[in-house]
Amino acid sequence: MVSGLSKECFSKIDLCEGCLLGKMPQHPFPIQHSKCQNPLQLVHNDICGPSPTKSITGSHYFISFVDDYSHFKVVTFLETKVQATWAFKNDIRLRENIIQRSIQQLQTNGGCEYCSRAFNELYQAQGIRHRISAPHTQQ
Repeated sequence: MVSGLSKECFSKIDLCEGCLLGKMPQHPFPIQHSKCQNPLQLVHNDICGPSPTKSITGSHYFISFVDDYSHFKVVTFLETKVQATWAFKNDIRLRENIIQRSIQQLQTNGGCEYCSRAFNELYQAQGIRHRISAPHTQQ
């Protein structure tokens, strides 16, 4: 795109490793194994959507639950985000009936649906500690 400038000029430029590392948007997270000792000690939760294409059941959203200890996953399809509280209550009931334990901590991405009054009342009623992860980090 620049006329009169040869490619050899660019091959002679030494890039400083510190400069390159300083321009990285974030450092990679170290590979870590779960520190949980029991199932339901920590559950990761996220709502995804709206999807441009409806599911077979007509849902635009889905909510996922992942147990940090066992990596057991549950996905529930939702027509609206308002149904998230209902889906969360059902998942709590299902897991507690199967495992005979209650959820101790819930890890979310800090989405507004998890900070609503309905969810805060649910956390208090169930004795769940809500942890919020840093934004825009999948880890």
